[in-house]
Amino acid sequence: FSMNEAGGVPNGLEAYIRHAMTLRRKPMMIVKDTGRNIAARRRELLQDYVDFGVLKDPVVLSIEDAMEEFATLSEDILPIGLREWRKFGAPKGAPGQAPHHPGVKEHELLGWLLAMHFLASLELVASDLVMDANVDK
Repeated sequence: FSMNEAGGVPNGLEAYIRHAMTLRRKPMMIVKDTGRNIAARRRELLQDYVDFGVLKDPVVLSIEDAMEEFATLSEDILPIGLREWRKFGAPKGAPGQAPHHPGVKEHELLGWLLAMHFLASLELVASDLVMDANVDK
């Protein structure tokens, strides 16, 4: 939503949440957002819907605050995963290559963050299953 609502405006996100509430199968909310200072109102909105019992497991992906320091460093000292950070996968001049759209490396990092989030959940479930199996013996 940071790509569509500059300045932390939460209206579009709220419209999306309200629409999702009407669906028979509720989607998981995964929100890619900007730094914590700009996006505070959108995060508060998500928390409100969690508190109301409407959202169960929203995930907010925000890496701008962490990446800020790396942006000032020379490419040759950056780890490989952070080099060419603003490079897009499409040919130069293709639509969508705007400063607020993530490049290939940012997409990769966001994917890894989601994978780690889901893996941590799977590890908890596996642990519970093992504990339950041991109790039943």
